Amino acid sequence: MNWYRENRWLGNFLIAFGLALLIGLWSLFHARGAFADAMTEFNAAATERSRLEHLNPFPNEENFKKTQAALEDYGTGLNKLKEQLRAQVLAASPMQPMNFKRICARPSPTSRKRRARIG
Repeated sequence: MNWYRENRWLGNFLIAFGLALLIGLWSLFHARGAFADAMTEFNAAATERSRLEHLNPFPNEENFKKTQAALEDYGTGLNKLKEQLRAQVLAASPMQPMNFKRICARPSPTSRKRRARIG
């Protein structure tokens, strides 16, 4: 330790450098371990996704029939709703452009009442 007493700055620098090197190596090994864990989890998820993509979407006939029945019920309900909405809509009569302009220019009953109240 004679050299440390003679050159304290170099000794302190080497100690600090050694500690920084140890901390850096620890963080690299820690990151490598975390990466390995993440890679393992990713590979498991990718394998499961690949397995699910290659499966038959309707594994049995019963499931296929249930899905088809639900689809038909939905279509029937949608068609009933369309008919109900169609029955509630008023039929629009054709209108000439000049007639439309005349109707738009005429004040509405609400605006007439407002004008009467104001002035």
